[in-house]
Amino acid sequence: MAKKLQRKLSLDLPPDFNEKNVDELCQLLQTLQDKFKEKGINGVKLKNLTDAEQREMGISISERYFKEPGKVFNDPIHGHVELHPLLVRIIDTPQFQRLRNIKQLGGAYYVYPGASHNRFEHSIGVAYLAGEFAQALRSRQPELNITDKDILCVQIAGLCHDLGHGPFSHLFDQMFIRKARPGKKWEHEEASLKMFEYLLDKNGLKDIMKEQYGLEDKDLVFIKEMIGGPQNTNAAQREEWPYEGRGQDKSFLYEIVANKRNGIDVDKFDYFARDCHHLGIQNNFDHRRFFLFARVCEVDGVKQICSRDKEVHNLYDMFHARSCLHRKAYQHPVNKIIEHMIVDAFLKVDPYIQIEGKDKKMYNLSTAIDDMEAYTKLTDRVFEAILSPPSGIYFCSPQEKEMMQVEEKPEVIEARKTLQGIMTRDFYKYMGKMSQKQKPKKQEIDQWKEELAKAIPELKAEHFEVVVSPVDYGKKEKDPISKVYFYSKTEHDKPFKIPKGKVSRLLPEQFSEHFIRIYSKENITNLEDARNCVDLWCKEKEMICQWKEELAEAFPDGFTPEDFKIEVIHDANSKVDFYIRSKPDEPLNVPKDRVSWLIPVDFPELSIRVYLENNKTSLEAAKDAKRHIDLWCTKKMIRQWKEELAEAIPDRLTPEDFEVVVSTVDSKKRNEDDKSQVYFYSKTEPHKSFNIHRDKVSWLIPEHFSKHFIRVYLKNNKTSLEDVKNQVNQWCKRKGGKP
Repeated sequence: MAKKLQRKLSLDLPPDFNEKNVDELCQLLQTLQDKFKEKGINGVKLKNLTDAEQREMGISISERYFKEPGKVFNDPIHGHVELHPLLVRIIDTPQFQRLRNIKQLGGAYYVYPGASHNRFEHSIGVAYLAGEFAQALRSRQPELNITDKDILCVQIAGLCHDLGHGPFSHLFDQMFIRKARPGKKWEHEEASLKMFEYLLDKNGLKDIMKEQYGLEDKDLVFIKEMIGGPQNTNAAQREEWPYEGRGQDKSFLYEIVANKRNGIDVDKFDYFARDCHHLGIQNNFDHRRFFLFARVCEVDGVKQICSRDKEVHNLYDMFHARSCLHRKAYQHPVNKIIEHMIVDAFLKVDPYIQIEGKDKKMYNLSTAIDDMEAYTKLTDRVFEAILSPPSGIYFCSPQEKEMMQVEEKPEVIEARKTLQGIMTRDFYKYMGKMSQKQKPKKQEIDQWKEELAKAIPELKAEHFEVVVSPVDYGKKEKDPISKVYFYSKTEHDKPFKIPKGKVSRLLPEQFSEHFIRIYSKENITNLEDARNCVDLWCKEKEMICQWKEELAEAFPDGFTPEDFKIEVIHDANSKVDFYIRSKPDEPLNVPKDRVSWLIPVDFPELSIRVYLENNKTSLEAAKDAKRHIDLWCTKKMIRQWKEELAEAIPDRLTPEDFEVVVSTVDSKKRNEDDKSQVYFYSKTEPHKSFNIHRDKVSWLIPEHFSKHFIRVYLKNNKTSLEDVKNQVNQWCKRKGGKP
């Protein structure tokens, strides 16, 4: 009888209840009955008891509400997933169903035929992973007191975090709105919060969440904070705890859906797996392994999600996978120009599109974000509405249709022509590209357009489209792992950071770069000549940018690339003049021992090539000699290390008791770039082969191409293994290595 009641009411029975007789159990139940009568607990009050009141009563009703059987979805990424009934209620609303018609990858569907997935299925996947991650933390660390209500709130946040996306996802908020309303600071997260509030009010879910599922006002605040960040910005500025939905003891819950600290969250876990699946790209990151090694540790008084130290390589691989997805798909040159063409079409029709919102008020494409009723109607279908306004299907007679026809505006016709160009693969014409570390400013891009217009008189500045494509590890130029804490196998409660230098020499020197591609919106009489002109212009700009960065590194601290002005003067005695911006009239005397490549030359690019060719023989000879010297030094060093270890552990151990194993990880060419021996050909000149220098490919390529691991082994059992390990660890630290 007692067990049956515990399953229904979840009574907090004493541990020895199995030993109690009938009278003792009845007395226990009588005590509970008296408490119910004393407090006047009826069915409605029972539903609304807080956690503290339930504990005081000695009961728990959370099981009844939060472990209610849900609905099973067959997801192509995560398999059969079961979602809570409240999540299903949210899914079955027009505001959430709208996500079925918003492409996850924007214009990439016109490049990758499989990229047809939408924000709808991604949101379901994030909700599922959020619940799985929270459950994993609760199972591993019961002391965290993660409740069923916490898990439900985290799942709701995961489900609703993308409600605010507009047509073609990031195209709308990051490109269109910024051009249509330049002074408007608006992100899709802001719209997600407004749409979530509108969804609850429009579908009467607030009362249902409170009465049937026990969610209180602070839980709704918690959900919104997980989506859009803290609402109390003043507290954040005062370095106080800025969140209101949950206290600082549950700070780690804010890192599950959208991790503002280091970017490791279930949102990425789902879109990595889902996007790779639909793009046909291999995904090498396994989020399930991350779940197994994630723990909550206290860092400077704040509980954070940390990972096992051995997982640092996998996390770098995860961020590398992100950069690869950007390079191969999100920032694909054809994808980006398609998205710019869509934005151009949207801008042209913006004043003429009418969307009905609250109280019959009409909004256009860019102002629909101000009214959630209007915004609910805004999806990718606007593309088809512009492309084919009369679809051939009408709810009126032919005579009535004839009366309703209105003369179209020239801008609408131009917009339709632009979108038709996408459908027929008649894109803006590619002219050239370059890359640089820093993102160019708008004024700089405008200046580039003017320079290009002077170089190609047939075109005006507004005919050029300059597309800037950033590729990074998620934190712009910063190393994302610098914000991650780890724990060791033996000390779970002592989190620490792992510097990049202790991980691998094969990691990139920097973590961001920008690809800049130039397109012409107009047809050109002689396209090849124009492309050659733009190509030379790009090479010169790219070289100047690189020189500025090298100069900043060569000079004392405080100099930045922006401090230098470089002008290439094309005449009979071409030379490169360098100036510091603060003194534009005085030539800069650069010490040649610090910048060896700075010599008078005929053409900048040729100078670097000639400089390398003149030293090619001596460089190769030096490499061969260095290999032999390195081998000799390694053998000598290993012998020395064995002797040092024997001295460090004076317990009848000799150098012969140790085995020092040096393991080399490289790309087959030791410390050379494999691609330096690979030749390429271009699309237009397949019969001409050439090398591509590493710097011309990506700055995210590893800084080094070889690394050595040194492992120490003990051959016998003469002494305590733990003592030896401690001594060897100390020795490794003295050598500057990672034990």
